[in-house]
Amino acid sequence: MSRPPNLQLNPEIDFVHLAKTIWQRRMLIVKTTGIAAALGFLLTFLSPVRYTASTTMVQEISDPKITLNEAKLAAISALAAVAGVDLNGLTKAKMSAQTFAKILSSAPFRRELMNTKLNFGRTDTATTLFDYYLKTGQDHSLTSFVTDIPSRLLDDSKGAAETRNSTSNARDIPQLTPEEIAVNQILDKQITIQVLDDEYITIRCTLSEALAAAQLTKRAGELLQHYLTDIQTEKPSSNLQFIQERHDLAKSNFLKIQNDLIAFQTGNKQAETSESKSARAVNIPAVVKSTIPDKTPIAAKSDEHSLSAEYRLAEKIYSDLATKLEQSKIALNEQTPVFRIVDPVTVPTEKSAPNRSKSTLIFGFFGFVLAMILILGKDFFEDTREKWRKN
Repeated sequence: MSRPPNLQLNPEIDFVHLAKTIWQRRMLIVKTTGIAAALGFLLTFLSPVRYTASTTMVQEISDPKITLNEAKLAAISALAAVAGVDLNGLTKAKMSAQTFAKILSSAPFRRELMNTKLNFGRTDTATTLFDYYLKTGQDHSLTSFVTDIPSRLLDDSKGAAETRNSTSNARDIPQLTPEEIAVNQILDKQITIQVLDDEYITIRCTLSEALAAAQLTKRAGELLQHYLTDIQTEKPSSNLQFIQERHDLAKSNFLKIQNDLIAFQTGNKQAETSESKSARAVNIPAVVKSTIPDKTPIAAKSDEHSLSAEYRLAEKIYSDLATKLEQSKIALNEQTPVFRIVDPVTVPTEKSAPNRSKSTLIFGFFGFVLAMILILGKDFFEDTREKWRKN
């Protein structure tokens, strides 16, 4: 079914008319673009200056045999997968990027960062990041958050206090105060982590002072290494602690039995020596001496055999635990991650924000787009209204 002539649409675009329209209204484009660019340039002066420091570390493998065994196990897993057997659970799992991000955003990690003393240019002495933001009020979001705490938490404070009092082990659970939560929200924007291939870890910290940003970045890297080491060595450390306790107990027991055996043997020798001396002094004939019963009781010899057996058993247990203790120390050393700093922290010399040229170009581009929308939209609206009136 064909359309009536007066309702047919013209899909062709008149580029000559379009270019003419844009040229006639070029001053609007220039003014809009210039005003937007000037606005973007002005906002850069009102925005606070920021400095970003970064560091990159890589986790090294301390034992090459582990890598070889993992490669062999991976090859076996690939062959077993062909037969429908899944052996991926036997391979050693690597920490993912989500693990690093979780550690960086955890409450204990953030609390230690807040208590890190930094050198700010506006303060004479080093102060913690928490005190800097809380007392100086350098961030408007922190100020508004803290000032709104009484009104927003008045109704919930009593219930929260009762919950904390009713829990006997509440002190063992990490809990941030409202002020710490406010500082934590600021740190969410100031600290970022990037993990490449689950090996290269890059930490970036942004602050208003260059030296403070470098100090915070260095502290964050040290804390991250500490937390990662604790996670990866938790099991071998627990095993080493258990074997160390058993080793110390076995050593104490072995030394006690050893001293008892030595004292018992020394006492028997002294008794035999004194008896032989007294017999020679009295000059007892050999026939009469043979009729005198032995002065070493049978019970004493039985006690000596019993102590010797206990000594050998305690020595074996102590020796085995000493061997296991050394093996546990070696296993702990193998499981302890080794970090190498490939890009150390340096004090930034150039500010990372605000970027005046970038902001000016972005605002100018949006001003140009807005001017084109106004011109083309107005032209399209006038053409549509004129056609509507004719029809």
